[in-house]
Amino acid sequence: MIPRKNRLQLRGNAEFFNTAGKIHGRLVTVFYQYSDKSSPEIAVIVSKKTASKATQRNRMKRAVGSIVTELLDDVAGLGLQAVIVIQKPALTASRSETKQAIQKIFNIIVDEKNRR
Repeated sequence: MIPRKNRLQLRGNAEFFNTAGKIHGRLVTVFYQYSDKSSPEIAVIVSKKTASKATQRNRMKRAVGSIVTELLDDVAGLGLQAVIVIQKPALTASRSETKQAIQKIFNIIVDEKNRR
C-alpha cells in the first residue's frame, strides 16, 4: 500500500487530467504533473472496463501500489503528482514486467524534469 503522505487525492480535483502530461505504456498509462511539494503523490486506478470484478481490481491496485512504494525513492524530491492507470494486459503480466514498465515511465519523467 502506498504510504498516506504519498497518496494523491483525486476527489474534487477533476482538473488534474486536463492539465497533466501523459505517457502510454503497454501495461500502464501515467498522467503526471509537478507540484510545490517535495514528496511524490501517486494514485492507482483500475477501471471496470479493465477488470470487471472488484477482487481483480483490488488485487491489481495492491500489486501496483507495492511496486510504486519500492520506486518512490526514484522520484523523490521532484514534486511529482502521478496517476497510474492500469491497462488490461497488466492483469496477466508478471510482477517483474509490471515493475519494469512503471520504472521505465518513471525514468522518462525524471529525465524530462532534469531537462527543465
